[in-house]
Amino acid sequence: MGLVFEGGIRAVMVGREGELFCLRFEGGQTVYELLEQNGHLPLPPYIERAADADDDSRYQTVYAKYQGAVAAPTAGLHFTEELLRRLKDKGAVTAEVTLHVGAGTFQPVRVDKIEEHKMHSEWFEVPSETVAAVEAAKARGTKPGRSARLPCAPSSLPRAQRDI
Repeated sequence: MGLVFEGGIRAVMVGREGELFCLRFEGGQTVYELLEQNGHLPLPPYIERAADADDDSRYQTVYAKYQGAVAAPTAGLHFTEELLRRLKDKGAVTAEVTLHVGAGTFQPVRVDKIEEHKMHSEWFEVPSETVAAVEAAKARGTKPGRSARLPCAPSSLPRAQRDI
């Protein structure tokens, strides 16, 4: 099935998973290039307005390094370089984790039994230094933030590290 988007961008549907479609774009541009030229910033459904230029500049956290998430990491948007510096000055320890939020973040729960709700996959990477930092924080009685805890959950770590 062929599709033509705004600007003459052509794509072919090569798969489908529920409400999501897998497309192959023609023309040799990367998906990131196409999105940069023609994309519209996806705001969560509870923000009932169109995205504007300010959203573009505020959509990513100050500490993010990699593109790939489907949605903004809203829990970290209020952090500024200044706030991070002040936290570190007070002894806060930070560690890197990459979490690319999946499309499920935009999907409402449509089932009565929560265990029947299907979430889309999310990609993450936890460097060994971060695992060590989380273990050290736990040993001190400190609780790491949610984005650090989830990728470090027992099911996602090698068996030797599942006591985090």
